[in-house]
Amino acid sequence: MRKIKFRGKNKDGVWHYGGYVEYLGKPRIVNEVNDGPLYALAPQQVIPETIGQFTGLLDRNGKEIYESDIVMNKNAEVFVIVYRGGGFCAMSPKEYCLDLAGYPVTISEPLGERQSADYLQEQSWVIGNVHERSELLDVLEVKDG
Repeated sequence: MRKIKFRGKNKDGVWHYGGYVEYLGKPRIVNEVNDGPLYALAPQQVIPETIGQFTGLLDRNGKEIYESDIVMNKNAEVFVIVYRGGGFCAMSPKEYCLDLAGYPVTISEPLGERQSADYLQEQSWVIGNVHERSELLDVLEVKDG
């Protein structure tokens, strides 16, 4: 069974990892704990746009892969991890940028046979995320037309 957890960044630039809750109408992350009572934790308020769910997968370096992560494969191809249509997908930067602009795009295959967990774990690695390293999305020029 896949571990369900989230990450989000607070206004001070600190990432928090754990459970997602809304408290007093604001999104918050309850930090993961290895011991101690869960009720003793104070949920950390995070910026809503930075919240991403853990895919349940690790890259080839053993790093957890989250929604909005930017990954690169052994062929130097860059992809953004998104959640669409009931599953996680890897979109090209061009698809991702068009999707943000409100244009209809054909989304890459869900993380399945072609983008399997084995493929990500053996041949891909996280190089950043769209919230901190958006310049990594500039590998393709988005053109009208």
